[in-house]
Amino acid sequence: MSERILVVDDEPSMRKVLGRLLERAGYSVELAENGQEALRRLQDGGIDLVITDIRMPVMDGIELLAAMAPNLPDIPVIVITAHGTVDTAVSAMKMGAFDFVSKPFESDQLLRNCQKALAQSRAERRSVQTGREGSGVRLLGTSTESQALRDWIDKVANLPSATLLNGEPGTGHGLVARAIHEASPRKEAPFVKITCGAIPRDWFESELFGHEAGAVPGSASERPGRLELADGGTLFLNEIDAMPMDVQGQLLRVIKEGRVGRLGALSDRAVDVRLIAGTHANLEEAVSEGRFRDDLFYALNVAHFELTALRSRLEDLPDLAEYFVAKFNTRLGRQVTGISPQAMSMLLAHRWPGNVRELENVIERAMLFADGEVLDVGHLPGQLQGGGEPDLPITDFDSNMKSIVRRATANIERQLIRGALDESQNNVTHAAKALGISRKSLQTKMKELGLREDV
Repeated sequence: MSERILVVDDEPSMRKVLGRLLERAGYSVELAENGQEALRRLQDGGIDLVITDIRMPVMDGIELLAAMAPNLPDIPVIVITAHGTVDTAVSAMKMGAFDFVSKPFESDQLLRNCQKALAQSRAERRSVQTGREGSGVRLLGTSTESQALRDWIDKVANLPSATLLNGEPGTGHGLVARAIHEASPRKEAPFVKITCGAIPRDWFESELFGHEAGAVPGSASERPGRLELADGGTLFLNEIDAMPMDVQGQLLRVIKEGRVGRLGALSDRAVDVRLIAGTHANLEEAVSEGRFRDDLFYALNVAHFELTALRSRLEDLPDLAEYFVAKFNTRLGRQVTGISPQAMSMLLAHRWPGNVRELENVIERAMLFADGEVLDVGHLPGQLQGGGEPDLPITDFDSNMKSIVRRATANIERQLIRGALDESQNNVTHAAKALGISRKSLQTKMKELGLREDV
């Protein structure tokens, strides 16, 4: 299925020209004459990219961008601006627009921008975003590993130092990077992200450092790089191992000197940016093999955290699954209330090579086919129902699974008891009655789970 682009412009002739250009390039196109109409269409879903003019009646492009920011942050936006209003376009990019083009624009330039925006969007959808609460990121999970991550974020958030996040794909590099940003003094400034593996080599320098008018073929206007756009805030470089070696050297200079030079510029500009890098590669190995600069590795590795695979913290899985059920209830218009014990046991027995991202996809697929209020075994994909061969030797796997199930069960019991105590205002007798157990049994279980001090 071709990717779908929504074109928003109040001029019928411009909508027609853009629509034909994009359709000839193989995209599906929808049209809207102002931001208000565009928002109505966006609520129906299925849009992969928005191209919008800035000056329009009813709701202009800046207002559309602001309306999309809280609810549709994953849809990239390219703004089209009249010649001489580059400052307005740069302000739009600081609000979250992916890029801009100035009228009159070259067709090839616009198509390149579309390719870049869609490629980065696809790459970022591979990185799970597991929950927001208000304007801040909420990191789910009660495991020791999840608590260690939250404690580490508290320690490093206020530091200006570069930060390196390692971990398997799907462990939430982007989520953790944003959590660091939002816990820092820079939280009101821009959070800018680049997925290095999604940027073609020829575009990399322009994307990161920007360029002056005419310095890049097909570009008639100046363009700030992501480093400039992140000035005062945070730049998250995911898949940092994919950055070309010569660009790594230029980035190292920015880290050391705090200055960035656009392509074609005669002078540098000062920038104040907190850098966070993410990777699932072994950078020390890449350094030894000559694929990554050792000096850049040392500069990024000031504050380092190894993100834990889901299979090593399965006691977090019930919380994550519950979050995804709520998320897809809203997105898919369903009313699923929970997951059956049998289905949960099957989820806990899976090895999750794709980590939290895989869990999200499994829950979404299950809810697409769910025909009741509870997700059951029959709704889960075949690879979970079939069990498959464990990655560990069978004896180690059995031992590991028993430990994981015990921890996950304890987590569920802890939540149930806390809920009953909250409802009874910490009256143990009333809580025991609500749970259907004796007061003595509840007291024993509270002691076992470390809940005595909460009462």
